[in-house]
Amino acid sequence: MRSALLLVLTLAFPLSAQALDLTGTWEGKYTCKGSDGSNFSYSVPTILEITHVGTEIRAQFPFDMGADQYAGVSIDDDKKPLDKGVAYFIHCGMTDVPGSGANAYDETAFVRATTKSNGGGSLKGSTVFFVSDPPPEMSSCKWSYKRTDTADPAVPACP
Repeated sequence: MRSALLLVLTLAFPLSAQALDLTGTWEGKYTCKGSDGSNFSYSVPTILEITHVGTEIRAQFPFDMGADQYAGVSIDDDKKPLDKGVAYFIHCGMTDVPGSGANAYDETAFVRATTKSNGGGSLKGSTVFFVSDPPPEMSSCKWSYKRTDTADPAVPACP
């Protein structure tokens, strides 16, 4: 179902002649506020890897125990299609029943991106997630990243 959604979204937003490219390695952090019955907050420095082809985005947070993967789509800014745009991500394995996916974790993200001719750039946005593992947890997070490398990290498609 997710593949069909990505295909529909890709066709709905055709690739422009000049397009924003978020491919590369981004360093920054996510800062979250949530509840598992008690309120909490935390901030985590992370690396975000992105492979961006056309309007399709594959992203992952690489960790020692594997990668947290996402699929997404992008829309270029009308006035500055090479430099600005927005992207929407979903966590791989999400289903339409929260917490019932392959890893009991669901997350969606909306980000605004700006890139620079020197390879730099910024990615800022927000997410919401739900994890059903005991204790269940719901959180909202802010993402803030700077691109540190434009090389393609070859992020695989969702399994």
